[in-house]
Amino acid sequence: MYMNQLNEVLEYLHNNNVEYVLYYSPEGFETVDKVVKQLNVDRDMILKTMVISSTKGLYTFLIRGGKRLDLDTVKLEIKDEKARLADKNELLNILGMPPGAISPIHPAIIDKTTIYLDLDSTIYDKVIVGGGTTYHVIKVSLNELIRILKPHYSTL
Repeated sequence: MYMNQLNEVLEYLHNNNVEYVLYYSPEGFETVDKVVKQLNVDRDMILKTMVISSTKGLYTFLIRGGKRLDLDTVKLEIKDEKARLADKNELLNILGMPPGAISPIHPAIIDKTTIYLDLDSTIYDKVIVGGGTTYHVIKVSLNELIRILKPHYSTL
């Protein structure tokens, strides 16, 4: 299930000439802890893709794996007091991906959300992001990720 989302992510990377490493695990990569355990990487090498629903639309915040998203700071950043984490139905119906599978490289994220990168998340040259399924993650250059996503920067 959701293999089409993975294919769309890989196609986007290919079309933008981005080198990457794709990881697969039958146990799944739904959480930062699972990625850390299975790939033996530092949790801050992982970029969590947090989707926010607001009265102004959807936002995506990329934060390092060891950090918690502060919703109060997000509300100030996007100037919307009603902002909240997108729920499972929003993720599935609008973006086509379930929680734990969201990839910032998926065309739905790029086209339908405003993307922010937390400046605290720029400590590694290579980062690991969701692959569009709960069974895949992708290692990619942070500079290349910034090039293709063109995120806003924030300190969350």
